[in-house]
Amino acid sequence: MPKLFVLAVLSVVAHNAYGEGFLNKLLAESSNDAMQDLVNDPCFNKINKDVMTCFNTKVPKYDPTNKDPAYTCCVTWNEIDCITPSAKYPPCTVLEVVKLVNIETKLVTALEATGKSCEKHKFATPHTTCPMT
Repeated sequence: MPKLFVLAVLSVVAHNAYGEGFLNKLLAESSNDAMQDLVNDPCFNKINKDVMTCFNTKVPKYDPTNKDPAYTCCVTWNEIDCITPSAKYPPCTVLEVVKLVNIETKLVTALEATGKSCEKHKFATPHTTCPMT
């Protein structure tokens, strides 16, 4: 499976929300190469379809035209929430899952850092109940 497709699995929601420049913005904002780590992660490559299935269940009425940062961050957090539960043994090993959880943590930290996309809409906010129109 092409690496760009795997990257798109995680960023599809935010990419649609922020427009064509989002992928470059996200890559620039992801400190410690969290997105590249995710793209290269063997466990994530094995579970990306499960992540999207989970996301579609959590956000069944996703609105790609909604550009409100509170909404786009909330939707992104819901998508990130799907990574760890989708990582199962097998297809992933225990060590692969531990590494994937670490990457997920780095990604959240990068996106909510000062001056970044989700600085004002942190992961800890009640994102499972945000407006999912």
